[in-house]
Amino acid sequence: MLMEKCHCARVPFDQIVKLATRNQCSYERVAKELNAGETCTACREDMKAYCESAGAGICGNHYGTTKESDIEFNTSTFDKLSANTQSQLQVAL
Repeated sequence: MLMEKCHCARVPFDQIVKLATRNQCSYERVAKELNAGETCTACREDMKAYCESAGAGICGNHYGTTKESDIEFNTSTFDKLSANTQSQLQVAL
């Protein structure tokens, strides 16, 4: 069964794709900033397949640091994220 989100970070893959597309950066960079695929790593292959099939392919350096200006969240996008992910983003930004 294919995963549709990172259960550890509680981040749906479609949110990663939307943020990567909107900000013209790699899904890997967004995932890294959201800590998706970093804890148990079980979702990494499914996340890669999902994001690449949705057009958010590998580009850029996902180990770089994202600045506040790199990712702009609107209220509806932010509200869809889990409370845990919201707090991680607030700390990261």
